[in-house]
Amino acid sequence: MMKIGIQIEREMIYQCSVTDGKIVEEEPKKLFGDWADYVRAESEKHADTSNLFMGVILEDPEEDLASKAAELRKELGFSEEQLRLFTKEEAFLGLAGDRKEQLEQGAVGLFDYSGQRLFYYLVKKQDGQLLVEREDYSAFMRNTRLPHQKDMAFENAAVQAMSQEVTSLVYLYGRGFDGGWLKSASAKLCAGRRVFMGDHVYATGAVCLLGRKNAADLDSAVILTDTVMMYQIGAMVWNHGKEEFLPIIKGGKPWFESRGNMTVLVETAASIPVEIKPLFPGKGDRMRFPISLKGLKKRPGRSTKLKIEAECTGETKCRIKITDLGFGTLYPSTYQVFQQVISWERRGQP
Repeated sequence: MMKIGIQIEREMIYQCSVTDGKIVEEEPKKLFGDWADYVRAESEKHADTSNLFMGVILEDPEEDLASKAAELRKELGFSEEQLRLFTKEEAFLGLAGDRKEQLEQGAVGLFDYSGQRLFYYLVKKQDGQLLVEREDYSAFMRNTRLPHQKDMAFENAAVQAMSQEVTSLVYLYGRGFDGGWLKSASAKLCAGRRVFMGDHVYATGAVCLLGRKNAADLDSAVILTDTVMMYQIGAMVWNHGKEEFLPIIKGGKPWFESRGNMTVLVETAASIPVEIKPLFPGKGDRMRFPISLKGLKKRPGRSTKLKIEAECTGETKCRIKITDLGFGTLYPSTYQVFQQVISWERRGQP
């Protein structure tokens, strides 16, 4: 099995690969063209791609990213498992989850400093479940130009970031740490814990997630940041004599991985009310969007089966597609399709 982790950030590529358990980190290089072109070119270097797995972390996921990835998989003959897209949170979760001994001793942290923004990612185990959090500490680094100013500011940020949890392992990533200014802050970080700095933190984490089996602990992890869908998307349906909300998209995943479908029997209706429901109570407003079925062939009650598909195309945007499946041989399908893109404001998310 060949596993390749590719992180693309600020038009730079950070790549590592694993063959027979050995990790090889490549020198960072400039990206020319589109990420999909680069993945295509990398895959073509391998004569046999049946055991090739690739994970990609993008800085700013584009709209319709899921569709673009699906087209690329089809072109390359890859399964969904062979070509996966990850957020930074997911990649770091993969890396931290692979450090089981350190997770038993405390949390695993990561400072990501681009030179403009400073984020602190944290993976911890709570009640047997892994949680991923992210906090913005950029304010600490503002107006710090001289090395000693950066050192002091980062030390203050690190002390505050790690004050809430016992942290056994810390990673440092980002061009902002270049220049050799880490002095006092470095000594503070290394007190009682292991510290690593490198360019391939996220790429290595992606590799840890690829082709993984028996990863129930990672699959059940909760990512509490604004990169994931904090809403469920579904509809109110009748189930065993009572009306209840049935999710099409359950939330809790990055928007570009958020999609699903369900099939329902409906009474004669002019529209299907699709609902947006907060994943956690009090973390947003519940919203309803009627999807018009104007022109749908009329049939007796409960003799029309509809397939409802939902696919997020952005952080607060979702494409809804409804297809008429008819009702057996009695009422054949017309395959009429009704589509609508719904969007909402982000409110109440972490």
